[in-house]
Amino acid sequence: MSISFQRVYPGDRHLLKLSYRLRYRVYCLECNFEDPDDHSDEMEYDEYDPHSIHFVALDNFQVIGTVRLVMNSPIGFPLERHCDVQPGKTRYDRRGLAEVSRLAVGKSWRCSDVSLGLMRAVYQESKKIGIFYWYAAMERKLERLLRQLNVKFIQIGNVTHYHGPRIPYLGSVNEIESFVFLRNPQRFSYFQDGLPLH
Repeated sequence: MSISFQRVYPGDRHLLKLSYRLRYRVYCLECNFEDPDDHSDEMEYDEYDPHSIHFVALDNFQVIGTVRLVMNSPIGFPLERHCDVQPGKTRYDRRGLAEVSRLAVGKSWRCSDVSLGLMRAVYQESKKIGIFYWYAAMERKLERLLRQLNVKFIQIGNVTHYHGPRIPYLGSVNEIESFVFLRNPQRFSYFQDGLPLH
């Protein structure tokens, strides 16, 4: 088994479609978060995808996991549209804010290693482009999984039914980085590996 993680570049339509197809299988067929009849092409995508940076986990050229980083744009962020966020919890420079969204891992690959590798890809891209805060609308069990990986988010609102029950969270990239360093130096080294030295 040799899993790799990479950013999907805008011109790679084939890899992007494979990502959308995995999202369709997970969100529409396996988890029933969306109606498959609304996706006749068997791909799950929305208006935020053109404003996102996409990442995939690959095993022998098969997409087994995916996640996107939704960037600030005129249409805003999915979390702000769909979730009940407490007043005053979103007062950050939007140029340094992005939303971690559409994390999907194939049924046979739902282990922490794939989720961790995808979050590492998101983290490294965020460090490169100056993203300091992450929104995320998650199920409680996903938040617990990420916490077990030392990736800690803070709840900033109430449960909303959006692709199933979702809770809005906010994570500070710098605070997560420091927490991982203190709790698991080996994992911190994994997150840092490949980043340019300062």
